[in-house]
Amino acid sequence: LASRLARFRPHVVHSAHAFTNLYAALAAPFGGAASIGSLRGDFPACRRDHGGWTRLLLRAPQGIVVNSRKALEEAVAAGFIRGEHAYYLPNVIDLEAVDGGRTKAAGWPAGHPGVVFACLGRLIPGKRVDVFLHALARARRYDGRIRGVVAGAGPERGRLEALAGLLGIAGAVRFLGHCTNTAPVLGQADAVVHCSQSEGFPNAILEAMAWRLPVLATPAGDTGSVLGDGGVLVPFGDADALASCMLDLAWSETRRARLGQAGRRRAEAFRASALGPSLLRIYEDVLARAGRKNSLEAFAVRP
Repeated sequence: LASRLARFRPHVVHSAHAFTNLYAALAAPFGGAASIGSLRGDFPACRRDHGGWTRLLLRAPQGIVVNSRKALEEAVAAGFIRGEHAYYLPNVIDLEAVDGGRTKAAGWPAGHPGVVFACLGRLIPGKRVDVFLHALARARRYDGRIRGVVAGAGPERGRLEALAGLLGIAGAVRFLGHCTNTAPVLGQADAVVHCSQSEGFPNAILEAMAWRLPVLATPAGDTGSVLGDGGVLVPFGDADALASCMLDLAWSETRRARLGQAGRRRAEAFRASALGPSLLRIYEDVLARAGRKNSLEAFAVRP
């Protein structure tokens, strides 16, 4: 990497994930570049994944980009990130692509009777898809029209499918596995449920909002600030409370539409078109602090 950078001579070397931050920090000087690292996701998960390396991974680069306000605050408070070197850069979504990508639904046949709640994400313990299944089972005791779709892959799939059988809802929930394109899933959903125990910036919620779908979610990470009035926050691990909210949405198409429209308005603040200019401002600031005048002049002549 250092050899390639020495030939390419970039202005900035930007690592996209914490586990590659050290590579960027060590190799960038060989290309005469400034180094920028990233923290994507929640801070406790980063510490759990990287152990004793975490502090070095987050402090070695000359700047650090974090996509979660909560993660940034926690990392700074713990002394793992220098606040003056940190930049908040939220995730974004291409709303034009969402509007142009509506496609055939996946999960249930078109025109099926009922109300579909979709749960998107990796099937790992921290996503608490089991809470979604328990809530689905309880909601169906009062309204048999309610159905579920689980989109995602992971080591929990076998256990979750078995749990659906034990709860008597195997025929009312479909496990779709990994979905490269979530449009067919969101296109047939009436609402999205997100039960995560920990979170950074929840992409699944932003996607749902872009699709004008109401969201029921736990207050993990930045969820509350991203969601705003586009959905309802439910307590961690509370299947009864979630079931109650699911019934509330199932019985009111008007409320679903109102929350969905509010979510779409919130999603407008995260347009993909804002990403490029925001990154350039970060790069310019890091270059200025690093005293790289020539690099700054190169950035100044951009179209």
